[in-house]
Amino acid sequence: ALTSLVLNKQKGVLDVCAIKAPGVGDRQEAYLRDIAVLTGAKLFSREAGLSLTSATMTDLGVAERVIVAKSASKLIGSDQTAAEVAERVKSLKIEAEEAPNKGEREFIQTRIARLSGGVARFRLGANTELEMADKKLRYEDAINATRAALDGGVVAGGGTALVQSRKVILKYLSEWEKEDEDIRFGGEIVYRSLSAPC
Repeated sequence: ALTSLVLNKQKGVLDVCAIKAPGVGDRQEAYLRDIAVLTGAKLFSREAGLSLTSATMTDLGVAERVIVAKSASKLIGSDQTAAEVAERVKSLKIEAEEAPNKGEREFIQTRIARLSGGVARFRLGANTELEMADKKLRYEDAINATRAALDGGVVAGGGTALVQSRKVILKYLSEWEKEDEDIRFGGEIVYRSLSAPC
């Protein structure tokens, strides 16, 4: 199939782009099933018992946008398949809860994130190149901070984390009172100082 696509592309008959499927083995088929749901396509595989010779135009899917790069590709699904994608995500969450080990659970959670992930588009403008470079760096910092927060958790800003930690210190103040006067006195100082940012 790939050879005929390449020949048709070279002759200018068909405008296509072949993309290597993500993953390997069973995981590759799982990713392909997710892509089929996202685009509303039918998955042709030996396991399903379907051959490309029986494919019709109705078996092909639709994407709002496809971004192809050398090392990664992005498929942005259309609104037509939103209900199917939501149903797939729901079934994957159930699978994740019933997963036998941590590795399998993380793989399913990755699939959920890829299916339900949103896309943000930024358009920057500035009067000078220097101002444009500065804005671009600020946006990159914001995007990287968002990614880090998604990976490692989020700490609320504006000093609220400090105020929340006061509750923990308050629990220990009574215990420290029994142990040593100096420890309790230091705990009270920290407790009072944590309300300062408010």
